[in-house]
Amino acid sequence: MFLLEVSRGCGRNCRFCMAGYCYRVPRQRSLDKVLERAEYGARFMQKIGLVGAAVSDYPFIDKLAEELIKSRIKFSVSSLRADSLREPLMAALAYSGHKTLTVAPEAGSERLRKVINKGISEEHVVNAAKLARKFGIKNLKLYYIIGLPYEKNEDIDEMIEFLVALKNTFKNSYSNLTVSINPFIPKPFTPFQWIGMEDVKSLNEKIKLIQNKLKPHGIKVIFESPRMSEIQAGLARGNRHTAKLLYEIYKNGATNSAFSKTKIDGKGLEFYAHREIDKKAVLPWEHINIGLSKAYFLGEYNRATNGQPTEKCTEEKCQKCRICQIK
Repeated sequence: MFLLEVSRGCGRNCRFCMAGYCYRVPRQRSLDKVLERAEYGARFMQKIGLVGAAVSDYPFIDKLAEELIKSRIKFSVSSLRADSLREPLMAALAYSGHKTLTVAPEAGSERLRKVINKGISEEHVVNAAKLARKFGIKNLKLYYIIGLPYEKNEDIDEMIEFLVALKNTFKNSYSNLTVSINPFIPKPFTPFQWIGMEDVKSLNEKIKLIQNKLKPHGIKVIFESPRMSEIQAGLARGNRHTAKLLYEIYKNGATNSAFSKTKIDGKGLEFYAHREIDKKAVLPWEHINIGLSKAYFLGEYNRATNGQPTEKCTEEKCQKCRICQIK
């Protein structure tokens, strides 16, 4: 596959996503340049891979899809959003031989999607499924995150109820409905950077509950290991002592056991993964300037607590984060 970047950065302001904050301002490649590179890549590969944080958000995606079909160029996409899918793109994906439509509701309930500022509703997911059915795409895959800040048992229940209803609605339309469950990993330079990851035991219990509830309905559940996610969270939220810790883990064989048992001053990677950081504390990564202030992230944290949305970035200077004003 010939990979071709159509955009860089994302202006959706999803509060769990580090890329959305670190790669501002969102930028798009011109349609003419993308088409030129697609024709070049098609000389060497059978398929073009369109790359971007949310390819369906690319402002010229419908025209691009139509032109690629005209040129008989098949393509794949790195990511899609359920609320920006339209018929020209779906028709082109079907032409390109896509067998699975993958979208990410992320949170289990409408309430929690407001907390993380996802901006996708159950209706968007249903409409995406209808489009897939219309164009003969037989498999549907949905990505969810569990252990999000302010998540309640009711959010998991709402997710399960929606998935069962979706399966029943499209039971004669799809060969497979797959749900991918992924533990929330708090990241630096996001509004949730102060919040610790949920306990591994609790996450495993949630995964088991989801599996048990969905299996009788023929819904396949895959998941990322909460233990591996815990290691990722520890690495993401570590400080200058983490380097020494990693060196000791390396000396102890770099096995799963070494990751679990190795500690310095009584602190292992689990400490960094799960610790709650005081809002007034100096963050280990605070010396790195990505153009966004700590006050901005605190403001977004408070908006998440209150379930308030933040509008997506546009090319105009909205002056919400003020990064557009940096020279």
